[in-house]
Amino acid sequence: VVIPSQPGGAAHAFLVYKTVVVPPASAREEKRAGVALSEIVIAFRTEYLASLAELSAEPLYAFLPVRSYGLPFLVQADFLVAADREDLKAGPWNEWLLRQVPEAVLGALAHFRDAASGGSSEVTMQQAALLLRMLPAPGRGAAATVEAEFAHLVPRVIDALRSSACVLSERGRWIKPKAALLPSTDALAIAPPALLASLCGLEYVDAELAAAAAQDPSFADVLARL
Repeated sequence: VVIPSQPGGAAHAFLVYKTVVVPPASAREEKRAGVALSEIVIAFRTEYLASLAELSAEPLYAFLPVRSYGLPFLVQADFLVAADREDLKAGPWNEWLLRQVPEAVLGALAHFRDAASGGSSEVTMQQAALLLRMLPAPGRGAAATVEAEFAHLVPRVIDALRSSACVLSERGRWIKPKAALLPSTDALAIAPPALLASLCGLEYVDAELAAAAAQDPSFADVLARL
């Protein structure tokens, strides 16, 4: 999908994932009293998967852009916004929606891993693996300005990914982070891939992924935290 990331700005290609959530009675407000379902959209710029360009913050959308909250991917949901559309309103509806965003991000990562594994022309295995670099790393790049509304997002996503087969190995398989090892010249000399697998039950990370981690400290930080 190609859309402008800012009003009147340049158009960018995105990988787009949509999910539907069911609001509980406790989240209802007058302006959302009759809403039975709500859609959350997560979108990742494809240019960040084709190169290791520095990530930039994307705006939050409530059908129209609100403002950036520091996330390097786009989030669209049925948020209630202030009259000037420059911020989210405080209240149970937005609080509930914000709590659903981490699960939507996890769903997006899993969706594109599955699509790549199934031979989709939309995304390659390496690109699906590189989506992990879109998770903000504290203190670096766009993530340095992630605001309080989304401070809960990364810890929850990282915790969930630790038990998920989300790292691409050099054998072309999705494996759990605890079974993945970043290759180095010394490690490869001591334990070639077959020996590492038979003795330790570990696999080296995909070479393209390892090269990206070597060049991008933020991505290396994300992998280290898994």
